[in-house]
Amino acid sequence: MDKIKILLVDDDEDDRDFFVNAVNELNIPHQILTATDGQGLFEILENGDSFDLIFLDINIPKFNGRTCLKRIKTHEIYKAIPVIIYSGSSYGGDIDDTYQSGAHYYFIKPNTRINLLSGLKIIFSINWKSQQTIPSKDNFVISISYNERAK
Repeated sequence: MDKIKILLVDDDEDDRDFFVNAVNELNIPHQILTATDGQGLFEILENGDSFDLIFLDINIPKFNGRTCLKRIKTHEIYKAIPVIIYSGSSYGGDIDDTYQSGAHYYFIKPNTRINLLSGLKIIFSINWKSQQTIPSKDNFVISISYNERAK
């Protein structure tokens, strides 16, 4: 299996660490770069790195996630990169807007490790090399809410 190259854009350090640790736990070959804002996202992309997936928070400084998504999806070089919105917002307007702007999925940030791992397993099970189409609106949102019990 080839390494999956991931770009995570999130201004919350705890959320970035939570995400990176979960991906590491899945034991899939990967490389993750992170950015804390929209400006950092485009600086990384303009360096010429290619990515298999971009996980993009909506509420980031220096170009919010909506602006970044629209810019990515209208840029000739970047538009083919699948973008998964990774946000704590479950507001219908955010979901509708990002769907219309070309995001591939909308992953509502889980607050437990098991839920994050479950959502990431769904996302990483997709063959991104062959799937470039956006799912139907009914299948756009990934929201996992298993109850984790203390052992």
